[in-house]
Amino acid sequence: MSTQKTEWKVLKKIPKKTIARFGEYNPLVVQLADNRGLKTQKDIDEFFNPDYKEDLHDPYLMTDMRRAVKRILKAKKSGEEVGICGDFDTDGVTASTLLTELLRGLKISGKVYLPDREKEGYGINKNAIDWLFKKGVTLIITCDCGVSNKKEIDYAKKEHGIDVIVLDHHHVPVNFSKEYIVVDPKRKGDTYPFKELCAAGVVFKLIEAFYRYEKDSLCMKNKEAFVKWLLDLVAIGTVADCVPLLHENRTLTTYGLTVLNKTKRIGIKELSSVASLPKEVTSYHIGFLIAPRINAAGRIDHANVGYKLMVSKTAADARRYAEKLEATNKERQRLTEKVYKEAKALITKKQEKKKIIIVSKENWPQGTLGIVAGKLTRDYFRPAIVVTKGKKGYAASSRGPECFSLVDAISECKEYLETFGGHRQAAGMTIIPEKYEAFVKKMEQIAGKKITAKMIVENIEVDAKITLADVNWDTHDAVSKMEPFGEGNPAPAFLIEGVTLTSKKAVGKEGKHVKIAVDDENGLRKQGIGFSLTEKLSDVKIGDMVDIVCRLSVNEWNGKRELEVMLLDLKISSKKRKRK
Repeated sequence: MSTQKTEWKVLKKIPKKTIARFGEYNPLVVQLADNRGLKTQKDIDEFFNPDYKEDLHDPYLMTDMRRAVKRILKAKKSGEEVGICGDFDTDGVTASTLLTELLRGLKISGKVYLPDREKEGYGINKNAIDWLFKKGVTLIITCDCGVSNKKEIDYAKKEHGIDVIVLDHHHVPVNFSKEYIVVDPKRKGDTYPFKELCAAGVVFKLIEAFYRYEKDSLCMKNKEAFVKWLLDLVAIGTVADCVPLLHENRTLTTYGLTVLNKTKRIGIKELSSVASLPKEVTSYHIGFLIAPRINAAGRIDHANVGYKLMVSKTAADARRYAEKLEATNKERQRLTEKVYKEAKALITKKQEKKKIIIVSKENWPQGTLGIVAGKLTRDYFRPAIVVTKGKKGYAASSRGPECFSLVDAISECKEYLETFGGHRQAAGMTIIPEKYEAFVKKMEQIAGKKITAKMIVENIEVDAKITLADVNWDTHDAVSKMEPFGEGNPAPAFLIEGVTLTSKKAVGKEGKHVKIAVDDENGLRKQGIGFSLTEKLSDVKIGDMVDIVCRLSVNEWNGKRELEVMLLDLKISSKKRKRK
């Protein structure tokens, strides 16, 4: 087995009195809810019975939301041209599409500008502002960007007389004065109860504000239907951006998945066809099939392809864009694997011992950096920054574990940066070339102080101990009530102790995956698969008694459904089998 230490953290079993307090729910479900911090009747009822009308907060609780609505209404009355400036990832594309739908619903003329990742980088920039100005735009609405662009927003106002409304959800690095309109639940002093909306969620709250308070301004017959049919985009943006699928996000995603499975959006229908999505799309399919294809456009080609897909009006146009995304995604996969292998080759034994991994090379495609950083974080269980050194400067993406705030650490290094922004576990930046070495040194110092040796081990959080006999359809049905799964609400992991490994076979490309079978002491057998675990399980032999951490998985083949285990980890068991 791999020498990399893996720790299993089995969460504390809840007392019987807690189970009794929520007697209407399956005891295992109560345990899973408690593990996710849902401890009150209100929390649990909201989680298991999300209510669209009751669980969505008043959008006017967000700072400047009322001012944003008022300024947009002024643009409508004055016949102004409004510009949308979004981001190049799935959340940015869906947020931009939602804003487009709102402007259409208000009968406001609009122009959309999504930046080129390679040429312009993240956020609103002077090129975008100049282009929108030439198109006659007098009001710009940003989405999924803006809070890190005070200088550019000043430029828009001072040089072109353009007003800017910022709709964002990232940490706000500066305090904006009252003259700015900045809608961001993470803004200092903001009173909105839920802080974890994605950009698509924030834009949806703007649309909801119009529906609640300025309904007459929306130019369609069934205004309620107009708003609800937008929830497919909200669900895609929310799952794709890895914000916690709890509280308001859970409500939006639950209803959004219902809309997604009935979507009228031609672009989503064609993408579903090209990507061979099943009839019943879940959060898993958004995260692993839909979002990567939309993201691929911004990473390798241009985010406009994903945006045009979403706003397509004909099946022919939508099919063309969907097929282009499919081809681009395959190219993204090829380039990512190439960069990943090159990055791994650059990591020395000395660097492996440091608390943060930082690698760089000339002309790596920017669109691969974040994915590669994520792979390195999974390999070494510590933050990773991947830098491409180009003619126009140094661009970087970073990923990290929950124990370390990347955006805070990077903020401490802003003297070495041209731009930066992001979240606790994912951030991007452009580095001043002549200050690169100083930046690396400072980041290593910060990580060295804040990350302990105990933090840089692989941790698997186990929801509960079960037996092999518990891998049944009753358990599956109880666990399925926790869906949709995602950030903050992962698919539950279970520990099964003292089973015998009865078969083991390498499968898949290059034999990286492993199919197994395990038996309990009564001869009950369950099949399973472990992805990318062949090397880690190389020292485990058939006949060994083992403990496994797994998730429940349904294998559908030739019309048959079998319940299996999806292996997360396996260790030689310390238990001794009882003699019969």
